[in-house]
Amino acid sequence: MKVLLINPPNINEIRDTLPLFVEEEKGLTPPLGLLYIAAYAKKYTNCNIGVLDSQVENMDYQELENKIRQTNPGIVGITALSMAIKDVAKTIELVKKVNPQIIVAVGGPHASCYPKETAQWPNVDYVICGEGEKPFSQLINCLDKKSPLDNIKGLAYFDKKNNILIDNGPAETIQDLDSLPF
Repeated sequence: MKVLLINPPNINEIRDTLPLFVEEEKGLTPPLGLLYIAAYAKKYTNCNIGVLDSQVENMDYQELENKIRQTNPGIVGITALSMAIKDVAKTIELVKKVNPQIIVAVGGPHASCYPKETAQWPNVDYVICGEGEKPFSQLINCLDKKSPLDNIKGLAYFDKKNNILIDNGPAETIQDLDSLPF
């Protein structure tokens, strides 16, 4: 199964006006959360995983859409920061425009703080809450084997058939950070 993790563009970032000297030096930060999730999934699943940092690539939405189409993933994981929520929503929309069958999982600080609200967004299939390395890899494995999802701690999703939110509880905190693959 192909998996693509996306750090969305920051075209519509919600922010306050920063002093010019701060704005000029702000720079970009690497999406370490996505990179750790990718390394963990690479080690503990049979998926073919890639990471797309739209911000470093300076992608607009058309380029992002083309890249998603070219990659043709079965699952897309998107990191969500509250200040970038407009770009997260647009990225989710693009994924489903490319192929409505692509599974969309949203994680990151916004999803962890607002799992119920995030799970109810149109086109969001799953929400990863808290530290995402284990739950995202477990999700990949369960979807691949068509296994039940009820034992994945840190997973929430909206059961549209029964019109209820399924929340499997918080993910376990990783105690030994040195156990995470680079």
